Amino acid sequence: MNNIKKKSVILQVSRIHPDGWWLGNGEEHVAAGTALGADCTENIYEPSTSGVIGKYDHQLNIWLEVEDKSAYEFWAPNGDAFVIGMPDGDYPEWAVKEAPPKYDKEIQTVIYENGKWKVFGILFGELYWDSEANEFVISDYNFTLPDKHSFTKPPKAKEGFAVRLINNQWEQLEDHREKIAFAKDRDNDEKGDYQVEELGAIPDTHTLLEPEQFDSWNVELEQWQYDKARYRIHWINIEMHWQQDVLTNVEAELLFYAQDMQIPELYSELRKTNYTEDDYYSLLGDRILLNEYLEQQDFPECGRPKLSGLVPG
Repeated sequence: MNNIKKKSVILQVSRIHPDGWWLGNGEEHVAAGTALGADCTENIYEPSTSGVIGKYDHQLNIWLEVEDKSAYEFWAPNGDAFVIGMPDGDYPEWAVKEAPPKYDKEIQTVIYENGKWKVFGILFGELYWDSEANEFVISDYNFTLPDKHSFTKPPKAKEGFAVRLINNQWEQLEDHREKIAFAKDRDNDEKGDYQVEELGAIPDTHTLLEPEQFDSWNVELEQWQYDKARYRIHWINIEMHWQQDVLTNVEAELLFYAQDMQIPELYSELRKTNYTEDDYYSLLGDRILLNEYLEQQDFPECGRPKLSGLVPG
């Protein structure tokens, strides 16, 4: 406690913050019959070195010297600057003690990530594109261009092409999606026709040209051509099916005739057929001709056999 002065005096004092911190030294006028206020003391304090400050103990009338952290700087992760503000204060948990690099706040921002500062341009409203040439508008601070994206505007796709970003360069790729790629080798099931789902050129094993039923690929002309050999296979199948169908019908009629012959003439109305004996032998001849047809050396070029006509065929 400061003593009451009997006469007016001017005193050399150290000024004290309400929390006890030294606020500097100066002079105070004390009128007779009064005393210094609690915010001053005649116990003069001078810092022993830079970066320290005294804290006054009113009860003991002594100064305790401690490290002065009040002017210590720190930064928020977005680059905002702060000081601790109190001599015995401390850094908040989120504080960054490393100063950010110099940057232009009008056109740039900074952020502290993974132990280092990064400077970003303010890119609001600027355009960028993904690898499929889809356009986007930047609406965030601290924007980082994602992988497989570009700030470069893609060119317009040519007809029959699609634009794609490949190794950071825009390229025109053939676009045949939804079309059918026809195998040039029509006898290889492993490399058959397929619907195109990906961009790019059609492999040499396939073509977008659609073949006719009996076409084969002409390598020299790079196009489909009518193939007699391919048609002959089809022709043989048709003739074999025809021969089998007619032969089955002829043999059925012969069986019906044999069964009808077991029915007495008296009950002839119960017979299924009304073939004569000559008709019967004609049907037998048809059966022989049909069986021999497939055995001809020039089958099927030899032409179908001339049948009796008793059985449609």
